[in-house]
Amino acid sequence: MRKMKKRTTKKARKRFTIRFDKHAGYWRLGVTPDEWISRYHFVTKDLAIMEGRSLARRSEPAQLVIFKKNGQIQTEYTYGKDPKRHPG
Repeated sequence: MRKMKKRTTKKARKRFTIRFDKHAGYWRLGVTPDEWISRYHFVTKDLAIMEGRSLARRSEPAQLVIFKKNGQIQTEYTYGKDPKRHPG
């Protein structure tokens, strides 16, 4: 008889984003670009980054993507183990 390998389910990486809301005039923290966390809006970008990093660390595996005011990606942080890379 062959032993069956035990499958482990990998936890999906949560993606947090920080973007500037031009209409409201403040920085917003969201779980994905379409799902904003309503209580997380900040006057300064530094405060948004501090809170975003804290949330991402508590939600490992997670990713934090920070955008500039013009919409371009500025920085990206990952927390937790990266998935294995396979050639091909």
